[in-house]
Amino acid sequence: MVVEPFVRVPKAIRNTGFGILVHEDVSISDPTNSVVGHKYLNQFQTEKDLEKIQMLRISHDPAQTARRLEVACDLFGDLLEIKPWGADPYLSLWDPIST
Repeated sequence: MVVEPFVRVPKAIRNTGFGILVHEDVSISDPTNSVVGHKYLNQFQTEKDLEKIQMLRISHDPAQTARRLEVACDLFGDLLEIKPWGADPYLSLWDPIST
């Protein structure tokens, strides 16, 4: 196992999303199994419904990031370098829209 000589501390980054929440029916055939069936409910019946899709907004909370870094420094002291870490961008329009 490779262990890096530093700790990544995620920055406090917020994402508003696309303005659409998942509406679904879930079918559980075995409560001890995490595999479930999903039936997604169509939220786009008319062209007017397309207005539900919003441009996402991303923001950074510097004060919360500073608090996270302070906690990491308290925990790891001089043992490991602390690195603030930004967001790893993953942009997929169709995954959230299709659900």
